[in-house]
Amino acid sequence: MYFYPVIKTKSLPASIQFHTINPCQNRDGEWDTTWRQLPNILIERPQGGQWTCLYQGGQRLVEDGEVLIVPVGCRHRLVKLSRGNMLSDWVYCSCLLSDGRDLPLGPTPIVLDRSSGLIMEDALVQEDSPGAGLRAQAAIMRLLSYGLEQVGVEEQQADDRIAKVILFMRERLDQDLDRDQIAAHCHLSPTRFHDVFVAATGVAPMRYLTRLRLQRSQHFLQSTRMGIGQIAEACGFQSQAYFNRVFKRAFGQNPSAYRMSFNETGL
Repeated sequence: MYFYPVIKTKSLPASIQFHTINPCQNRDGEWDTTWRQLPNILIERPQGGQWTCLYQGGQRLVEDGEVLIVPVGCRHRLVKLSRGNMLSDWVYCSCLLSDGRDLPLGPTPIVLDRSSGLIMEDALVQEDSPGAGLRAQAAIMRLLSYGLEQVGVEEQQADDRIAKVILFMRERLDQDLDRDQIAAHCHLSPTRFHDVFVAATGVAPMRYLTRLRLQRSQHFLQSTRMGIGQIAEACGFQSQAYFNRVFKRAFGQNPSAYRMSFNETGL
């Protein structure tokens, strides 16, 4: 276990501490880590081959020379794709904030491009080399900093994607949509879509869709003379009876009683 003074980078806080273990192994033939959860951050770089990193809800391809960062506790599985001999360098690092929390690298693996792979050379220097500790620390800090920046980019992309998904829902409220259809629209697996949507909105996607349907039905009840059955159909509810139940559960009164409360509009 090695503890070093902290070097502040663009994305990392000034007060953290970490230790590293730097093994390296040739991976020859078929190789599969099987499913696992690690108590440390994993930073790994394949050379002369490819990994696919499977995780709950998706997978990431790690090309020759790219860098994979797997956050603490992320359940994952590394499978070697290429045939023959492959060198894979890796670093396990424990990185804690001043309040004892793990570095917030997000819930899923991160892949950095080949330019980051060159930084791994310094991260893997031998401990008995002059200045090795500080060089390794600086390299690891740079990789973690790039990882945090990548998380920020992906979160912004997720926000943009969720905004488009909500628009997709709004434009199809009269249709029978399910989670798989909506997930396919944003090119995510249903499980990954659910996780991303909940992280962005705090609500499960199908519950959010029901809220949109109810909002639309309120508008129709307040501003049109459409029948209750017509409104149920226009808002995508399976039947008028189901619409009545969902509406009353949400607002404490059935649609007809809700409409009566707006009699002053002349409806």
